[in-house]
Amino acid sequence: PHLSCVGSTEAGIAEILATYRAQGIRRLVALRGDLPSGTATAGEFRYAGELVEFIRRTQGADWFIEVAAYPEYHPQQRYARRDLEYFAAKVRAGADSAITQFFFNPDAYFHFVDEVRALGVTVPIVPGIMPIHNYAKIAQFAARDGIEIPRWVALKMATASRSRAGWP
Repeated sequence: PHLSCVGSTEAGIAEILATYRAQGIRRLVALRGDLPSGTATAGEFRYAGELVEFIRRTQGADWFIEVAAYPEYHPQQRYARRDLEYFAAKVRAGADSAITQFFFNPDAYFHFVDEVRALGVTVPIVPGIMPIHNYAKIAQFAARDGIEIPRWVALKMATASRSRAGWP
């Protein structure tokens, strides 16, 4: 499951982990998550790296922890180097692997991997995929999150939407 820490307390996260453990779950994706609108504070965790560190400190190595990676950088980050450093910090906190935000440009992925490897990150970085059931919705997500849709992909999707009956 995904475990978002925004707005959470250590006690609340510990309770969730205990529930997962009782259900036999030992693998999770540790995320910061988005602060709900109208919420004034982020809780006891500001970043996913703090969540990873908390899990490792309180639970040891019992969990396989994945974290998010952003080949085209986190949409709220203005500085590429800082985003890479935050990712490396999540891994150093105890992440076992990472899964990326979806992307269409493989060069962005390979560049990201090269950059974080240069920072000493050695965990697997799995490319995230997003099935395209509704191209307009995917394009909306991509625009919101700063994900480049190469022109050739956009043209193929436009052609497919015109040529296939029922394509959203």
